[in-house]
Amino acid sequence: MTESTAGDRRLLIAGYFPRAVTLEGVGTFVGGLTDGLRELGWAVRLLLPCGGDTGLAGVEVLTYVPGGLGGPGRYRAALRAARRPGERVLLVENNPNAALLGAPAVRGVPAAWYFYTPLQTAALLPAMGWRLQAAVHALAKHRLWATFQSWRDRTCIVATDYQAAQLRGCGAAAVHRLPATTLSPAPAPPRASARAALGWDDRPTVGYLGHFSPAKGVEGLLEAFMDCPPATTLALAYSGKGRLSRAGQERLEALRRAGRLREHGVVVPATFLAACDVVALPYPSSSIHHLPMVLLEAYAAGTAVVTTAVGGLGEVHRDGQHGALVPPRDVRALHGALVRLLGDLPACHAQGQAARELFNRSLGRGVFCTDLSRILEGLSA
Repeated sequence: MTESTAGDRRLLIAGYFPRAVTLEGVGTFVGGLTDGLRELGWAVRLLLPCGGDTGLAGVEVLTYVPGGLGGPGRYRAALRAARRPGERVLLVENNPNAALLGAPAVRGVPAAWYFYTPLQTAALLPAMGWRLQAAVHALAKHRLWATFQSWRDRTCIVATDYQAAQLRGCGAAAVHRLPATTLSPAPAPPRASARAALGWDDRPTVGYLGHFSPAKGVEGLLEAFMDCPPATTLALAYSGKGRLSRAGQERLEALRRAGRLREHGVVVPATFLAACDVVALPYPSSSIHHLPMVLLEAYAAGTAVVTTAVGGLGEVHRDGQHGALVPPRDVRALHGALVRLLGDLPACHAQGQAARELFNRSLGRGVFCTDLSRILEGLSA
């Protein structure tokens, strides 16, 4: 095996995903990451689950069959077969526990890991509700499993100090914090133009973009919004995944009957988020992408965000500067934050503009990929 040199900018990006990345928020992350590194002169190849379409012209995409008990083994075998002498490897994994899946295949190879969700404990179960998804997340992401791995010689990359502290607690020495994303700063449509494109009127609007799984906190958002002023509306861009409880469905129907619900399926994120006065991301726990793609897309669109103080979100999202930061699972606090922002739209929009300036200054693709490139150049076998 030939060790990489500083002038050798060949990179394999791989990761284990249970289904095609086009169905996951991380698909946007990987696509932007590939584009950004290629702009810096890296020759990038990808190893991804089959069935997706990256839309990346000129990029070699290798695949494996995901899912099932044999999925991790097929991924590991494909990763081992994909390696080339002198090529660096970046493993983009959901959680530090998933490092074990690819580690045997990159032993002796210049490699780094990027983890996009934190470790968890059994406290995740009551936080997300006693449901199957919560049990799976709590088991797969439990910090206990990370303590059985050797972290001493691994180069790890995360978005927040919260995640970095977890890894250092497991013995990791080389932990890099990159609080940014692979989204490219781009002009968002003016709010009036975005609303016209969606057929909206000018009523104050709270927006939510995503699916209805327990990890997203949509049930709490519906409960909090019910008693917001009658002139306000809730806009939902629902991706089709996850289902509401009976109580959640009843609240949704009540808003629909009252004419206070704007319903959409898959949308252009920049248009939908720019059309909103406020974007609500009421996560009940830290078992989410750090940093959430929708949070940063809302920043880029110039829209204030109400989210929760879970994990490392508060390291970037500042209460009163970029919207509001409320305790998780606190419906009253969420309601109060929505009422305050919707009740003073000029101040609300000013906070959205501050979020956009923060994104353009320090959270976009250029910052992320430049810093990541330096880390990759420093790797050795």
